[in-house]
Amino acid sequence: MSKLELGPIYAASYSWSDHDTLRRLMAGTPHPLRVAVEVAAGPNLAVARALAEIAAGILYVPVDLQERHLRLLTGRAGLLHVSPLLAQASNLPLDCGCAGLVIFHHAIDDICESEGEIGLWRVVSEAVRVLAPQGRMIFCHCVLAYDQATRLVSLPQVWSMLRGMGDWRIHQERGRLLDWMVVDGQTCQGRGQHG
Repeated sequence: MSKLELGPIYAASYSWSDHDTLRRLMAGTPHPLRVAVEVAAGPNLAVARALAEIAAGILYVPVDLQERHLRLLTGRAGLLHVSPLLAQASNLPLDCGCAGLVIFHHAIDDICESEGEIGLWRVVSEAVRVLAPQGRMIFCHCVLAYDQATRLVSLPQVWSMLRGMGDWRIHQERGRLLDWMVVDGQTCQGRGQHG
């Protein structure tokens, strides 16, 4: 069993988010929303539910290393076209520029815990590679008292990683449960050459 497969495996799906904030931020994607990739999706249905409410016909690509998580998402994703991807997020088998939206929904701490800060940099670099020009990345995070992994990384650290990967517009806000960072407008000429 690889290091990344040692995380918790949930037996049921759940939905936990600032739902209205998530839906609003996804609806404001500047690129035409045809493909949305969720990195380290886990069994949280929040992204799938919000996408189903805002975008008919979108292809939702949840990425995870746990087949059980992907089965839970696929079975409960509602009206979405779902193409689950059992893959390592630092090496996505997706074309460059294929996604109008890439979402890290409360995922940066899990990635940092299992792969370290360098691993998180690789995953963020890969997200930049698959993001369409003028696409949007959404990150959310919070510190949970019972989960030490949430203290390993912060949204400002992710922003620091992104600075060297192109020209971005950034927006941050605090939700009821989560802190949010929206990154738009990738114009780097060297996309896909970050790792």
